[in-house]
Amino acid sequence: MSSNWGGNRVGAGQKPQGPLAAIDGRGHELAQPPEDLPEDQRAFWQENAPKAIEKGTLTQHTVTAFRLLCEVNEERRQTRDTIRAQGRTFIKVTVDGAGVEHQELKAHPLTGAYGRLAKTEEASMKAFALAPFGKAEPGRAKAKAVNPFQSQVG
Repeated sequence: MSSNWGGNRVGAGQKPQGPLAAIDGRGHELAQPPEDLPEDQRAFWQENAPKAIEKGTLTQHTVTAFRLLCEVNEERRQTRDTIRAQGRTFIKVTVDGAGVEHQELKAHPLTGAYGRLAKTEEASMKAFALAPFGKAEPGRAKAKAVNPFQSQVG
């Protein structure tokens, strides 16, 4: 039986400390995008891979998931650009059985797809520790609260 918390399960026990480059010396290789990564995804990789390497979340074993994150980011951006170019809404025209035309304001058909892509991207960014999760990072000092009633006279 293991003496670490969590028993004899995969991933149980104390986690490695420090950036990935210091652990296995391979972090620098992953900072550059793979040669076959599409051009429109390369900027996202170059911007975010060093951060993920520093956090220890981008490794040889997680490259496939990081490539998917790059793809989702680009798809979300293209969907956003399409919505901006075509407008957020459109007028749907229908004719009822009596031949009367009705107009109805509708959201762009890609609005739902954009929302799903944004949620997927956010979840993937959290998986790579690239998105905030509402807590201070370990090792960061919390700001000391200021008492507004304390006299400033000294």
